[in-house]
Amino acid sequence: MTLYRPQKLQLWWQDSRSRTLLSAFLFTDSTAATQVLYVANCHLEGSPYKPQERINQLKSSLASLTKHQQSQHFPPAECNVVIAGDVNSGRNEAVYRLLTEGWLPAGYCEAHLPDHPVVPESAGDLTQPYLLADVYQSSPLPFTR
Repeated sequence: MTLYRPQKLQLWWQDSRSRTLLSAFLFTDSTAATQVLYVANCHLEGSPYKPQERINQLKSSLASLTKHQQSQHFPPAECNVVIAGDVNSGRNEAVYRLLTEGWLPAGYCEAHLPDHPVVPESAGDLTQPYLLADVYQSSPLPFTR
């Protein structure tokens, strides 16, 4: 579920992917220009033994965002994008690295599964157009239980 204030944002587009709800909202900024905000609300696969599933879920979601943006003639790298929710990935794991670094090399494996490539060698490098920053990047992650 993605909750928003309809007095501030107008839901313009949405798409439901595997474990992700994608939305695009229109809003008017302080200069009276209409802006678009894309939100991907995720709850990716939680098993630590299924990083490939998490990556596939994320790839599907990012492909859908990109397809919509391109259909509107918006350069994806210039769009306002927020990825939120539970991506079930630590800072040294595939999903986090793909989102914050923009790519994963062919043959990439997570440390705890060295014999199971998340990105097969035959597929080449995996890239995505959104270079995203982590809200927690400037401070330690909070302890949660």
